[in-house]
Amino acid sequence: MQSNKTPDCLLFQLRVSQDRLQQSLTQLSCSVMERERRSFLLHSQFYEQILRRETQLLYHTEQDLKHLQTSQTSSSQKEVSDECRGLMLEVSALQAQVAHLEERKRAQEERLSLKFRERYAPLVRHLCSTCIQLQGRLDEQRLQVKLDVSEMVSRIRGEGVDRMIKLKKKYGCTKDNDGLKLTKSQKEEVDELQQENRRLSVLICKLKTLSRWRKLVDQEKLHRQLLQAQQREITSRCEALRVKMTAEEEVVLLQEELEAARRELSCSQTECSRTKNLLDRKTEELRVAQHQSAQDARGRQELDSYRVQSLEQMKADVEDRERQLRALSEQLDRGSRMNQIHRQRSAKEIQQVRGKLQQERSFKQEAFQQVDRLQNQVNDMGAALSRSTSSTGQSRTYYTLSVSRLSATSPSAGLHRAAQQSALQLGSLTDDATLQDLAAEQRQQRAETAGSRSHTRIERPKAGPTRLRVRTAETSLPDL
Repeated sequence: MQSNKTPDCLLFQLRVSQDRLQQSLTQLSCSVMERERRSFLLHSQFYEQILRRETQLLYHTEQDLKHLQTSQTSSSQKEVSDECRGLMLEVSALQAQVAHLEERKRAQEERLSLKFRERYAPLVRHLCSTCIQLQGRLDEQRLQVKLDVSEMVSRIRGEGVDRMIKLKKKYGCTKDNDGLKLTKSQKEEVDELQQENRRLSVLICKLKTLSRWRKLVDQEKLHRQLLQAQQREITSRCEALRVKMTAEEEVVLLQEELEAARRELSCSQTECSRTKNLLDRKTEELRVAQHQSAQDARGRQELDSYRVQSLEQMKADVEDRERQLRALSEQLDRGSRMNQIHRQRSAKEIQQVRGKLQQERSFKQEAFQQVDRLQNQVNDMGAALSRSTSSTGQSRTYYTLSVSRLSATSPSAGLHRAAQQSALQLGSLTDDATLQDLAAEQRQQRAETAGSRSHTRIERPKAGPTRLRVRTAETSLPDL
């Protein structure tokens, strides 16, 4: 929960995460479904209790009716009629059983005959097929023997003709050789034709055996189909007989039930009128209960619609608050970026100022070192000039006053001015006494400046005339 105070009003913002909202919605839907399930179970149990009570009442009434019937039907005529009816039913049942047994016997005989046929039919077919195969093999063997004999005859004939020709050549008789060769060639052609004829006859025999085998196979298929059809016929006949017997039994039972129903109908009409009134009363109660349940369901629907509307409104408010938070976060990000840039700039400026201060400090230290060096040079020159004895009081008083005034203003400025004045006035000092006094005063001034420097804080150097004075001192004093 966040609160932002404004001059006009107090604004409260509620931020809910999407997961939390989804979890609350699921919990709400689960609770609604659980309530609906409980109400449905309660209504179903209520109606089941009503139906159970009605069935119990009907059962009690039926039992009462049965007891009344048993008490009223105790006459002898009814007993005799019942006994006769039972005997007639038994006789009809026995007749049906006899017919069923006869039909079953006939079907069993037909089934046995079919079974024997199925058992011996393959053997007969196998015997026929083996006979056909043996006949084909015998035909092939006979043709093969004829072929072998013809080949042997043709070979022997050729050998005989060759021998006859050789004998004629041996004894010098060469007549009728052409005729023998011609007859030999003709016989060979005849033999070839006979061989071709035998091969064709062998093929014809094979085709005949194949056609016979196919015929047997087709006959076997037809015979098998015929047996299957006969079996189906027998089974269908048995099934028809069974159905007929069951139908007769059902007819008898239905007749008995019809008579019992007629007896029961007269007794149940009174109970029906009574139960009708009771059912009318119960239906009125059920109608009232349904109306009440419909009103309850309507109220629940209105409540659910109101909850859905409130949830949608809450969702819209949450979305608005999220948009506002995003805008505020963007503004904060921009402000943080600006502050970061400002800090970076200020850090750069501070760094630059520190660099400048360091540079000025180094310049100041160099100036002090230069002044000390010049002071040492002046002391050396004063020691060199201490042998001179002439001095003037006016010049010494003037020099001391000027040095004291400069040292009173600032130590650093006094040093610079003293150095400049000493550089400018050294040209006019000619007496040795004046130079000695000047050296003593300079030593005293240097001691005072050292003490004041040790006790006072060094101030920030300022870029201005001081730097120019130091530079003028640096440029003027080394010329001495």
